[in-house]
Amino acid sequence: MLRKRDVFWQLTQLINVVLAELTEYEIILPLHTAMAARLQNTANQNSAMLQKSSPR
Repeated sequence: MLRKRDVFWQLTQLINVVLAELTEYEIILPLHTAMAARLQNTANQNSAMLQKSSPR
């Protein structure tokens, strides 16, 4: 069974890939830049949270 941490990690990776692809092909319009920045910020926060909680 998937743990919440695994799901968050996979969602974070997916968001990062989608943002990278959209940015690469310049699909993100200036109006959407703020939304993209918020999504990236959320992805970064999730990633930081996962790194703190992951066993070392």
